[in-house]
Amino acid sequence: MKMEGESSPLKRNLTEWRFSQYPKYILLPIDENHDQIKSNIKNVVFSEVTPRPLERNIRLVCASQDALTNILDMDPDMANREEFAEFIAGRKLPYGALPVAHRYGGHQYGLWVGQLGDGRAHILGEYVNRRGERWQVQLKGSGQTPYARVHDGRAVLRSAVREMIASEACYFLGIPTTRAVGLVVSDEAIVRDVYYNGCPRRERAAVVLRLSPNWFRFGSLEILSRTGEIAVLRQLSDFIIKEYFPDIQLTDENRFIRMFSEIAHKTLDLVAKWQGLGFTHGLLNTDNMSLLGLTVDFGPFGFVDSYDGGFVANCSDGEGRYALAKQPDVVVWNIGQLANALKPLLTSSQQVHMSHILKTLDTYCKNKILETFLMKVGLKEERWGDEQLVEKLLDMMQQTGADFTATFRQLAELEPCEMVSEIKLEEKWSLKRLSSHASWGCWLDQYRERLDKEAGVLPVNSRDCGVTAVDASSSGLFEDERRRRMLSVNPVYVPRNWLLHEAIIDAEQDDYQKEYFPDIQLTDENRFIRMFSEIAHKTLDLVAKWQGLGFTHGLLNTDNMSLLGLTVDFGPFGFVDSYDGGFVANCSDGEGRYALAKQPDVVVWNIGQLANALKPLLTSSQQVHMSHILKTLDTYCKNKILETFLMKVGLKEERWGDEQLVEKLLDMMQQTGADFTATFRQLAELEPCEMVSEIKLEEKWSLKRLSSHASWGCWLDQYRERLDKEAGVLPVNSRDCGVTAVDASSSGLFEDERRRRMLSVNPVYVPRNWLLHEAIIDAEQDDYQKVRFLLDVLKNPFEVQPEAEKRGFSAQPPQWAYALKISCSS
Repeated sequence: MKMEGESSPLKRNLTEWRFSQYPKYILLPIDENHDQIKSNIKNVVFSEVTPRPLERNIRLVCASQDALTNILDMDPDMANREEFAEFIAGRKLPYGALPVAHRYGGHQYGLWVGQLGDGRAHILGEYVNRRGERWQVQLKGSGQTPYARVHDGRAVLRSAVREMIASEACYFLGIPTTRAVGLVVSDEAIVRDVYYNGCPRRERAAVVLRLSPNWFRFGSLEILSRTGEIAVLRQLSDFIIKEYFPDIQLTDENRFIRMFSEIAHKTLDLVAKWQGLGFTHGLLNTDNMSLLGLTVDFGPFGFVDSYDGGFVANCSDGEGRYALAKQPDVVVWNIGQLANALKPLLTSSQQVHMSHILKTLDTYCKNKILETFLMKVGLKEERWGDEQLVEKLLDMMQQTGADFTATFRQLAELEPCEMVSEIKLEEKWSLKRLSSHASWGCWLDQYRERLDKEAGVLPVNSRDCGVTAVDASSSGLFEDERRRRMLSVNPVYVPRNWLLHEAIIDAEQDDYQKEYFPDIQLTDENRFIRMFSEIAHKTLDLVAKWQGLGFTHGLLNTDNMSLLGLTVDFGPFGFVDSYDGGFVANCSDGEGRYALAKQPDVVVWNIGQLANALKPLLTSSQQVHMSHILKTLDTYCKNKILETFLMKVGLKEERWGDEQLVEKLLDMMQQTGADFTATFRQLAELEPCEMVSEIKLEEKWSLKRLSSHASWGCWLDQYRERLDKEAGVLPVNSRDCGVTAVDASSSGLFEDERRRRMLSVNPVYVPRNWLLHEAIIDAEQDDYQKVRFLLDVLKNPFEVQPEAEKRGFSAQPPQWAYALKISCSS
C-alpha cells in the first residue's frame, strides 16, 4: 500500500526541494551565539552555526541513489547536477535550512572525557519525505563549530570514503545505521597525522552528506547529567520519547526506564548484527553509540577477513579494548553509562529497576549474538549445544585463518554432504582452509546432526552422501530452506578494508568510479523510561547486528551512539577478517576496550550512561524501574547476539546448547584464523556432510582453514545434531553420509531452508579494511572508480557478483591486508 504522498514526483532541483519549515529540534535549547567559537557551553542541546563551504575545485565522488530517491525524494539525475555537489559542499543550502551543531559528551576507552559534540558536522534541517518519514540532514567535514577539537573542522577524503561506503554497506547488509547520500572532495589541503606517529601528511578535504532520524547519542544525555543540567536532561529525554518512542507516554512515571530498556536492547540487537557480519567498530565509545540502536560514526572500522576474535579495527587501540569479540561486552558497559546518565531522572525504586535491567543485558546480548550466528549456519530455533556449535566453528575459523564472510557464505552454498568433498571444497577457498582443522569433521558431524534435528529426521552420518527416501535435510524442501536462510543472512560482499583501501587510492587520484517513537506520548509520565527502554533495546539490536557481521566500531563512545539504534560516525571501524574477538578497529585503542567481542558490553555500559543522563528526569520509582531495565540488558544483548549467530548457522529457534555451539565455532575460527565473513558464508554453501569432505573444503578457503582445528569434526557433529533437532529428526553422525528414510538434515526441504536462511544472513561481501584501503589510495589520486564500484557491490552483499569475484572481493585477503591499521584520524 502506498503511503500518502508517495506517488508525488521526485524533485529535480534544489528550488523544488526544501527542508521542513519547522524542524522538531527547534523545541530544544539552542545557543544562538554562533559567531563565537567556544568549548564550554551549558544548558543547550545545539548551537546555531553556519557551515564553512568547501572551496577549490569541488567534485562529486559518489552518491547513493537509494538514499537520494527513497529518502530525500530527489530525482536520480540530481547527482549529476552541479548544485547537488554545491549543496554537499555547503555552498548552496536549500530553503528552510537551520544549521546547528549538536552538543554531547562521552566515555572514551572507558574514561569520561567531558564535552565533545559535533566539532565538524552541521545538522542542516529536517526533511519529511513523501512516505512521512522525518530525517535530519547533516554535513560532516563542513567546518568548525563551537565543539571543534581539530581546528579546521574538516574531514579528509580517506575517512569520507570509508564513511560513505560503510554507511550504505551496513544498510544493505541489514545493520541498523545512519545513511550517507553523497560525498564531495576539493583541492583544499589539510594536514593529518594518520597513525599518530609524528608523520603528518597533506590530504584533501571532503564532506559527506549524512542522514539519520536523529543524531542523539548516549553522550547527548551523559553531558547533561554529568554537568547537572537536569532540567535540560529531562526536556531532551521527554523530547526523545515523544518523537522516537511512540509506545511510551510522557505521563508514564516509568517512561525513562522504558526508554532506557528499549535503547539498551536495540543497541544489543545492533551488536549481534555486527558480530554476525564480522563488523568491528574501532571507536566503540559512548559518544559513538546511537540512542536509536544505529551504527554511527564510521571512523576506524573493519569487517574481519580471516576470523579473529581479537581483530581490532583501530591501530590506536593497542590494548584491544574494542576488539571484535570484546565489542558485545563493551556495548553492555556503554549501556551502563547510559543508565548512569538517566539516574537523576529516576526515583530510587526506578534506579533499582534499571539495575535489574542492566543485569539482564549480558545474557540478552549473548543470546542475540547466538541467534545471529545460528541464522548464519541455517538454523532457525536455538537448541541445546547450538552455542558450542557456533563457538567451535568460530574457533576453527580463527585457528585456520578462515575468512569470516566467505566461510559462512560458502557454508550456505554447499549441501552438508558436500562439505566433506575435496572436489567441492576446492571451489570454496575459505571452507577449504577451514576444513584443514583437525576438528572440521567432528564439527561437521555436529552441524549435520543439528540440521537433522531441525528438519525433524533421525541423525545420519555425513561422510556417506547416499540419500534415501527419508533424507530431507540436505536436499528437498528443508535443504532449500536452509540454503535460502543462510544466503539471506550471509553476504557475498562486505566492505573489506582492502577493498576500501583500493577505492580510496583511486579516489585520491580523482578516479571515482517518520516519527521515531510514535507509541510514546508526551503525556505519559513514564515516557523517559519507555524512551530509554526503546533506545536501549534498539541499540542492543544494533550491536547484535554488528556482532553477526563482524562489524567493530572503533570509537564506541556514547557520543557515537545514536538514540535511534543506528550505526553512526564511521570513524575507525572494521569488519573483522580472520575472526578474533579481540579485533580492534582503532589503532589508538591500545587496551582493546572496543574490541569486537567487547562491543556488546561496551554498548550496554554506554546505555547505562544514557540511563544516567535520563535520571534527572525520573522519579525515584522510575529510577528503580530503569535499574531493572538495565539489569536485563546484558541478557537481552546476549540473546540477540545468540539469535543473530544462530541465524548465521541456519538455526531459527534457540535451544539448549546453542550458545556453546556458537561459542565453540567462534573459538575454532579464532584459533585457526578462519575468516569471519567467509566462514559463515561457506558454511551456508555446503551441506553438513560436505563439511568433512577434503574435496569440498578445498573449494572453501575459510572453512578449509577452520576444518584444520582438532575440534572441527566434533563441532560438526554437534552442529549436525542441532540441525537434526530443528528438522525434527534424531541425531546422526555426519561422518557417514549413508542416508536412511528418516534423514532430513542433509537433503530435502529442511536443508534447502537452512541454506536459504544462512545465505540470507551471511554476506559474501563486507567492506573489509583492505578493500577500503585500496579504494582510498585510488581516491587520494582522484581515481574514484574503486570507491564507486565498491559502493555498488555492497548494495547487494548477499549476492555473488561476477565482477567482484574477478577482483577477489570474496577471496582470501592478500597477506598485506592483515597488517593494515585504522585510526580515528579523519
